[in-house]
Amino acid sequence: MRITIDLLGLDELVREGVAASEELDRALDSSVQDAAEKGLVAFTDAHPYTDRTFNLTASAHVETATTTSGEFSREMVWGGSDAEYAPFVEAMGGYQFTPPAIAEAQRVLDRDTEFAADLFEQKLSGGS
Repeated sequence: MRITIDLLGLDELVREGVAASEELDRALDSSVQDAAEKGLVAFTDAHPYTDRTFNLTASAHVETATTTSGEFSREMVWGGSDAEYAPFVEAMGGYQFTPPAIAEAQRVLDRDTEFAADLFEQKLSGGS
């Protein structure tokens, strides 16, 4: 004996769930990028001394970090090819510009991920 149950709308619900998940992935990836970029703006704004070599400010950029599946990661990079340059400058004279960069990146990331999670929840509950 075979009993078959056809749940009307289940396929559509699964498709909507997959689409919402993919949209969440894109939103989170964008959030991480935005957070890193805003962190670099805070870094530049907090840079209190004259960067005569431009080795620090001109080299500031965002790099995509290698991650495992399901992770979204960016790195805020400054100091050109010498990754130790920024900590060296900070240690020299009390120039604390990396903490504001990290704090701003975290603030933006918290805001953006909360928004993405709320949107994901709305999509799953049938909202648009």
